[in-house]
Amino acid sequence: MDEYEVSLYENSPIYMDLQNDSRIQIVWRIEDLYIDEDTQLILPQAWVNAMDRNHPLYLFLVDIKMKQRSFKELQEIMYDNFKANVAHEEFDMLLYKTSIDSSKIACLVSSGPSLQKTYPYLVKHRNKLYILCVGSALNALLNFGVIPDAVIVTDSNRITMRQFQNVNYNGPLFYLSTAYKDTTRMLDGKRYILFQKGYHEAERIANKLQHPLLDTGGSVATTAISLLEVLTYKRIVLFGQDFGFKGNQSHVSGSTSGIVYNKTKNLLTIRSNSGKDIYTQRNLYMYLKWFVHKAKHSNLQFYNTAFDGAKIEGVPFISEYEFDMLVKESK
Repeated sequence: MDEYEVSLYENSPIYMDLQNDSRIQIVWRIEDLYIDEDTQLILPQAWVNAMDRNHPLYLFLVDIKMKQRSFKELQEIMYDNFKANVAHEEFDMLLYKTSIDSSKIACLVSSGPSLQKTYPYLVKHRNKLYILCVGSALNALLNFGVIPDAVIVTDSNRITMRQFQNVNYNGPLFYLSTAYKDTTRMLDGKRYILFQKGYHEAERIANKLQHPLLDTGGSVATTAISLLEVLTYKRIVLFGQDFGFKGNQSHVSGSTSGIVYNKTKNLLTIRSNSGKDIYTQRNLYMYLKWFVHKAKHSNLQFYNTAFDGAKIEGVPFISEYEFDMLVKESK
């Protein structure tokens, strides 16, 4: 509240009643605001709709609202998925960790448009890399002739089943404990369940099994970064992690998540590694901010190959030659 609003409040007929209610705190200085994990933020959608998109808090509030709505809408299906997934007792992620060479460069492959140009980097150095692929990029990556070391899915919705339809892949699958229960059964390779921070049932079982908890960040790619960190990879090169797109095609050809936008006026614009503006969606912008925070507050070394993708503060863009040198220096 600002000073004028405080004056109105203190002279209102409800002031005396609310002043003595310990559950209510009226704050007009940000330093007086105390929020902990027991605080529920009530954020009316009308407030978000009325805000100027250039307001510094706009995208943060949008992120909060999206997560609140998503959890409320998916709460029942998440629990249903969780019960079904846990019943398979695929708890060998730490055993998998001992079987890999974490001195390799890890490549996280997502389904952004830039993958169409950068997949040859992976073909050239395939045996020297550890490649983790998000589910929506698997079909496209296989079409490019690249078989990943592992695939990861996290979404609770049935729509993710499209990612593995008519796909010839028998490698390892990592799946979040609340991922759609039928999607996690579609591939024939070894499966490993992942438990996420912030979901009570997952935390309870993870603690019981002494299993690591992952920070999901809200997307499959951010969860994948947390997984690579648990697997002790130190250098991570991002492929197809565009967080936006030029033109009107949101994903690489062959991705199961692609959208073609006939109208772009309601999209946000951000700066790309090329120096030009590209379009993005609000959820992609939130994931971008997660990567920025992760790059700043972790010991991971990130590199980005998406020239026409979003510029990630703290993450250098590297060309094909620079990627070649990075691989060469790693051995």
